[in-house]
Amino acid sequence: MTARHGLPALWLVAACAAPSWNEIAPGAPPRQGTVAVVGAMSLIPPVERQSPGSSPVVMVGAARDRVYGVFTVDLRRPFGPDLWEDHSAHYSVYLPLEGDFFIEIPRGHSRLYLRGIVVMTNRGWTGVETPAQIRIGPDDEVVYIGHLYVQRTRPQWIEVRREEQAARRAADQLNHGALISRPWTVRPASPLELAPSNDKGLQPVPM
Repeated sequence: MTARHGLPALWLVAACAAPSWNEIAPGAPPRQGTVAVVGAMSLIPPVERQSPGSSPVVMVGAARDRVYGVFTVDLRRPFGPDLWEDHSAHYSVYLPLEGDFFIEIPRGHSRLYLRGIVVMTNRGWTGVETPAQIRIGPDDEVVYIGHLYVQRTRPQWIEVRREEQAARRAADQLNHGALISRPWTVRPASPLELAPSNDKGLQPVPM
């Protein structure tokens, strides 16, 4: 986990860079040329955006109730500010801080890595690594990748659980009928872990 410090007494924060990809609007189908990716994420323990004893921060725009999700096509660069601040080195999308997400990505990606999220708190920008591999088939319309549970304090771990029915209920509650009516490919993300010091980067954890 990485944080930026030295905030003034009150920060008014807006999103400074438009994400590469979009959340799917309630009631709307994925746009032509895209595939829907459905999943959920829970951080353990949750990130406190407003911690006691720290200066307040006011989030505006999309930053108010979303986090910045970071995706890459490979694992060559480690997760951290050098990656997420270089917008040419990653793809991005806004995600809810907790729970189900419904996003669309351009077709043509057969393998992606959800590297982590970046959260604005009243202590600064905080990055949480959430390494998982996502696989997408050429004929997929909606890919369900599971619920990612991320233990962000030591001992750190990531687990992916198949909770498709809960995701379908969430889609129904959030008016994603256009997704429910399409065929879902259930392909849980493969969690990754930090390899021992062997310069091989992140390695898949057996499912």
